[in-house]
Order: sequence, then structure tokens, then C-alpha cells
Amino acid sequence: MQLASPEAGRLTTRSSGRTRASRPVQSTGRATRRAAERARWAYMTKSLLPIALLLVVGVTHADALRLENGRYPGPVMTFNLTEAQKKVLDRYRDCQVEHPNTMNVYTPFIFRLTASQAKALVAKKGFSPRVFAVYETYRKFDDVDRHWNLVLRFSEEEFEVPLDLVVPSSAARAVDEAHGRDAFNPCFPELLAP
Repeated sequence: MQLASPEAGRLTTRSSGRTRASRPVQSTGRATRRAAERARWAYMTKSLLPIALLLVVGVTHADALRLENGRYPGPVMTFNLTEAQKKVLDRYRDCQVEHPNTMNVYTPFIFRLTASQAKALVAKKGFSPRVFAVYETYRKFDDVDRHWNLVLRFSEEEFEVPLDLVVPSSAARAVDEAHGRDAFNPCFPELLAP
């Protein structure tokens, strides 16, 4: 609601008490400042998006990942293990799982999909992370505490990837770093290679 001001015909509003005539004139530098603010906001949004995704996943599965007979109850992609992938899992079990006190500081993201497996995941999800964390649920390793980029080995020959827990590699890496885990794993020095 606008009221007549006692001053010579100027209009004012009750909420601000400022007249239209008293508003500051925009300077030419304001557009530059706004562009810089928009650029900062875009950078922050792009940088924080992976972390926000992980927070959503973490809140959704706050306590422990719910499994049914070692399998994820939601949408998954199922693959057969190659002999090379089986050797990686054996090495991981021997090196990291059996020595949790000394190896827990290193990244658990050690499993890579084959080119055809990654291509199938890209077709379904739109992207494929570089590495995954592995749980051998058929060996009763059901206490799944990482809720992103998981491979659940539910039998000797097969594994599944829970689709709604797949996030970009940068997001998984950011959370791994936030937990203080070293990206280098002495059991898997080849992981630092592209």
C-alpha cells in the first residue's frame, strides 16, 4: 500500500520507508559484481554437487545397507566375474580384509569393471565410476558401510552393482578423502594409473 509522503509528492512504502527517489543509482561495476557472484555460485554448485549426492545417499541408508540374502533389494545390474576380476578380489581379501587394523587407512575402491561391463553401466546409468568397493556377501560379508559405488559379489561367479548407489568417481573420492583414507593402496599400486 502506498501512502502520500509529506515531502513534495514523493511516494513511499510502509515496509521500507525509502522513497523511490532515494534509491541508489546502479553503478557500472554492479553488473561485473553480479557476474562474479554468478560464476562463484556456479563453481560452488558444481563442486558441492557430488558431496550433496553422497549426503542424500547417506541419509537414505543411514544405518546399514539393507540386503536380502546378500542381494540388494533395489535395481541392480548383474555381471559375471572374469578370471582377472576374481584374482583382484582374492588379492583384496588377502591383503586388506584379513588385516583391517593396518589396511583400513587405505582406499577400499579397488575393483574395476571390464570395458563391456562399464559400457553396459553407462547405457543404463549415463556414466560409470572408475573403481568400486567390493563386498563378498556370499562369504557373509554383509556389514556394508559404504553406500556408493558398490559391487556385491553374491556368488562365486557373479556380482551386482546397485544402480541407485552409483555416483560419479569424483564424489566417491571426495568422501574417501573426507574420511581420511589414502588414495594409494599398497595392495593395488596400479590403481593410481589412469
